[in-house]
Amino acid sequence: MVAGRDDAEALGHAALNTLPLSVAVLDADGVIVQTNESWETFADENDLCGDSVGANYISVCRSDSDDEIAIAVADAIEAVLAGERDQFIQEYPCHSPTERRWFTARVSRFERDGDAFAVVAHADITQRKLAELAAESRAEELEAERDTLAFLNQLVRHDIRNDVTLVAGWAELLDDHVDEEGREFLDQIVQTTDHITELTRTAADVVAAMEDDDPDLRAIALAPVLDAEVRKAEAKHDREHQPVEFRLDDVPGDVRVRADDLLSSLFSNLLNNAVLHNDSAVPTVEVDVGVGTDEVTVTVADDGPGIPEDRRESIFGRGEKGIESPGTGVGLYLVAELAGRYGGTVHVEDSDLGGAAFVVTLRRA
Repeated sequence: MVAGRDDAEALGHAALNTLPLSVAVLDADGVIVQTNESWETFADENDLCGDSVGANYISVCRSDSDDEIAIAVADAIEAVLAGERDQFIQEYPCHSPTERRWFTARVSRFERDGDAFAVVAHADITQRKLAELAAESRAEELEAERDTLAFLNQLVRHDIRNDVTLVAGWAELLDDHVDEEGREFLDQIVQTTDHITELTRTAADVVAAMEDDDPDLRAIALAPVLDAEVRKAEAKHDREHQPVEFRLDDVPGDVRVRADDLLSSLFSNLLNNAVLHNDSAVPTVEVDVGVGTDEVTVTVADDGPGIPEDRRESIFGRGEKGIESPGTGVGLYLVAELAGRYGGTVHVEDSDLGGAAFVVTLRRA
C-alpha cells in the first residue's frame, strides 16, 4: 500500500515524536514550521515561548547578544540554509535552577520542491558529560595522589631510612661497651631498627607499585629470587637470635615468570609474615614450587596458628592486621597488589605443617 502525501507527512511527524531528541524544522528564513513532542515539552517546561511553531529560531538565538553559543548556532543555521556547509554540531551547557544539563545541537539541511529547510535537533548528553567530568576530576585526584606518593617515597627511602641506618650503626658501635644488663636493651634497639628498616622497604615498595600503572614485566628466573630471599630471611632472624627452620624446594633453573624487580619483595613479605605470626618455639617455613605449562605456583607454608577462614580474604586489605599483631598491616597488601600486577593470584589455605599456606600463582614466561 502506497501512502498519500498527507499520510506520508503524518507518518513522518509520528516518527519524529518517537525520537529521544528535541527536533524542529526551519524554513529558508529560519522560521519554525514543525516540531516534535520532545521539543514542545522542553519548551513548555523551560518557559521557552519563542521556540514554538511560527517563531523565527534564528532571531531567538540572536536575542541574547552575550550568548556566544547561541550566536554561533544562529550563524551556523544561516550557513547551512545557504548551502555553505552541510551540517553543524555544537555541545553546550543548559543548566536549570535545579540541575546541571548539557546538550548537543545538530543542524542539517534538506530540500523539498526546490526550497531549503534545516533540521535542528538537540540531544541530552548530561549523563555522558557528568561521566566525563567525574573522570577528569578523578584524573586530577590521581595526579595529586601521585605527587603525594612521590613525596612520601622520597621521605621513606631517604630521610627515614638514613636516620635508621645511623641508629643501627651507633648500636653496633656500642656492642663492645655494654654489660649483660645493657645488652638486652641494645638487642631491642637492634631489633627495632631492623623492623623499621623492613617497614620502610615495604612502604617504599608499596609506593613504587602504586606509582607505576603500566609495569614493564619481563622474564625473571625464579630460583635465584627465592634462594636470595630465603637466605636474607635466615640472616635476619639469626641477627635477632630467633631460630627458624627454612626449607626451600628445588626449583629448575629454567623456570621464569613474568614479573619485575619487586618480585623479591613479594616473597620477602611472605617469608617474614610466616615467622612474624608464628608462635612455635622454632618456626618452620617451607617454600614449595609447582611448575605447570603456563603457570608457576609458589607456596609458603608455616607451622603457626593458621588463619581463620573468615579472615582469609580480608587480610590482604590495606592496613589489615590481627589483634595484638606485631606487623604493619601493609605486607600482605603489597603481596596481593604485586600478584595482581603480574597477572597472578594469591590465596590462603591450610598448611600440611598445621599453620597457614600462602599460595601464589604467577604466569610462566
